Amino acid sequence: MINLDDRIRSFKNLRGLINSRKLLGYKLNQLAKFNYEREGSSAFNLRDYHGFEFKTTNTNFIHLLTFETKSIQIKWWSENNETLQNL
Repeated sequence: MINLDDRIRSFKNLRGLINSRKLLGYKLNQLAKFNYEREGSSAFNLRDYHGFEFKTTNTNFIHLLTFETKSIQIKWWSENNETLQNL
């Protein structure tokens, strides 16, 4: 028999996984809309907490970064779904 504390903990974990799934789905959808195909149409900016910046309009770099980001998010999406199915 599962006690109330365990049930509450399980519910919170489930809610966290569902929220994570929603956020990953939103981010994947936004990434799919991202258009970097035209030369000079996109820019990548990265800034750290010191204010240092890295900026580039290199389409190949942006394409590689987008592809890798999408791959990582799809992996996380799959892991999240697998966890939810095993509950």
